[in-house]
Amino acid sequence: MKKIFFTTLLFSLAASPAFAISIDWSGGYRIEYTEIEKPTLGSPTGRKAYGQHLLYLTPTIVPADGFLINARFDLLANDNPAYQNSQMGMFFGDSYTPNNQNGEGASNRQNMGSTPMQVSQVYLTHTDENATFKVGRMPYGFGLGMTHSEGKGMFDHWYDSIDMLSYRFHIGNVYINPMFGQMHQTGAGLANKYQVQMLEMMYDSEDTGSQIGVLFERKNASTTIVATDPTGPAAFYGGNAVSDYSLEQTSFILGREWPTFSFKIEGGFQKGSTGVSVAGSGIPIHINSYGIANEISYHAEESKWKWDLRSGVASGDDPASTDFEGFMFDRNYDVAFLLFNQRLGDPNTDFFRTNLIKDRTTTGFYLAADDETISNATYVSPRITYAWSDKLDLVNTFTYATLMNKFNSTVDMSKDLGIEWDIELVYKPRERVRWVNQVGWLFPGEAWRAGPTNNFSNDSTYGFSSKAAISF
Repeated sequence: MKKIFFTTLLFSLAASPAFAISIDWSGGYRIEYTEIEKPTLGSPTGRKAYGQHLLYLTPTIVPADGFLINARFDLLANDNPAYQNSQMGMFFGDSYTPNNQNGEGASNRQNMGSTPMQVSQVYLTHTDENATFKVGRMPYGFGLGMTHSEGKGMFDHWYDSIDMLSYRFHIGNVYINPMFGQMHQTGAGLANKYQVQMLEMMYDSEDTGSQIGVLFERKNASTTIVATDPTGPAAFYGGNAVSDYSLEQTSFILGREWPTFSFKIEGGFQKGSTGVSVAGSGIPIHINSYGIANEISYHAEESKWKWDLRSGVASGDDPASTDFEGFMFDRNYDVAFLLFNQRLGDPNTDFFRTNLIKDRTTTGFYLAADDETISNATYVSPRITYAWSDKLDLVNTFTYATLMNKFNSTVDMSKDLGIEWDIELVYKPRERVRWVNQVGWLFPGEAWRAGPTNNFSNDSTYGFSSKAAISF
């Protein structure tokens, strides 16, 4: 009833001449199918085949000159605890009352039932000549999206959003944007808050194609939040919460574009404390990590060929130390179809040390969608795009990767993750319509065996994806 009332109110306000409010609607719909033959690289294979779809609406309300109210409503949202507050979309066949719907059982149901609606963004923007003020729950991105991604790509499954106050002022091509946000609060007291302070400084020139920027970011969560978070650092390390969680991150972006060539490089450096001690010793676990992503592109004038090279490194957690050295890229930043995107290898082994942000059960491994990310690895990924026609592109991507640290300091194992070859056929019948068919083959390296003692399987595997999206 609340959703119906809210929607009715919006339309009523828009239709009333007394308020003179205009509402511009935009959004998109996408549908995807993914199949992976052997995610475990062994037996049992853990074969996965699943479909997803999502409809989202992004209204812009203009209540007065210089003011905007933006929102986002995700329809067919996924209420799986592992994917809440994402744009993963609903899996085909999902039902929110699986065993008792209108008195029906799961085997004789006649309809799929209702679906949830997720309000993921609502924020106010005021713009004047030299500044932009924003307040509310808003998306945030920086640079290449290595650490912060707004999730505006047609097939992005994640996004960053913050309850935040932002005041961005600019002079020519330079802008400075101080931001203050809050990620979590369990009560009105100061002891129950997770706060964020950021300062972004950027030089961005469309005329020269130059971009130079830096982001300073500080996060702090109270000891109470550290101790009570069921999936946070305390649960992950098995230790006790002894202090506040604190993190300082410095990120930079450097880029330049010419008519036929461009390059961009983004880096991030983290330092802080998890607020947790090592189980049984009381030694505090500190954070010290880094990540770098590089993108180079060459496209000769009037040529049908385009050449891209992506490379990067993300530090990995060293199991021999008491600190956490793992740097995790944003999950929207993909370089391959399978590697760093889907969970691979032995289900009980966290090769990339990313279980901190994933469902950590073995069952979660078999049921997971693309919730893996780049961490504890170096990679190089050249890509060749051939414009078959104005509406059809053929894309070949080759990715080679190695581990930074072994998942266990006592294991004698290789760090070679292997090579992946992905082929994409991208059909673009309209400007805002995409249909992408993709096949990927992974030829795993010896790292997946985890040494002669474990001797896990590292069989080759392949996957297929077909996905279509339309934005409006």
